[in-house]
Amino acid sequence: MPRWSVWKNAIRFAAVGVVIFLSVRIEPLESRLQREKVFDVEAYVNGLLHDSLAAPIATAPEICALLGRLSSATDAEWASLGRQTAIGSRYCFLVRGTGIVERVEADAVVLRLTDSGRSCDVRVATEYVFGNEIRDATGMVRLEDFDDLTTFNQVSEFINERIRTQVLPPFVNEVRSHDTVDVVGACCINKRLMGVEDVELVPLKLNILR
Repeated sequence: MPRWSVWKNAIRFAAVGVVIFLSVRIEPLESRLQREKVFDVEAYVNGLLHDSLAAPIATAPEICALLGRLSSATDAEWASLGRQTAIGSRYCFLVRGTGIVERVEADAVVLRLTDSGRSCDVRVATEYVFGNEIRDATGMVRLEDFDDLTTFNQVSEFINERIRTQVLPPFVNEVRSHDTVDVVGACCINKRLMGVEDVELVPLKLNILR
């Protein structure tokens, strides 16, 4: 009987030891700290919109002048003027301009702009802002700077959320036909389709001049 008790205790201790061993995970301290360090996308986007983009906006081309150049540009000129985050024929551009409101639609405002001796119409999106136009047009947000694609895409989500909640509401509530509007924004154009006459602009800044 005493011998059986000894075996029972031994088995019990062995089982407890196995449970403890399986529940303990050993990993290097550096690895754990890196995993716990979370990239603050919101803070990154705030810095991008409020500080980093000041210089690119100041040197952004006027919309009509850019479209005029693109209409006869070579492949090399497209590559020098636009930004890409992937291989293909889609290029994104950060642009600015001043135009007159031709009409206010349910999901856009159509501006007639005149610059550098050229006139052009541009649709400024006011309802559906979900793409990567702003992120890609800046040329400052690169996939290789991020640990994963999810975080890279979250940058666009936060930028678009800022536009939908902060840029568009005051503009949409006030804009009327024949208003003069300053606009800074981004557009993406497929070089192969050459759709420079039908451009939709995702606004980054909008200012009604009255």
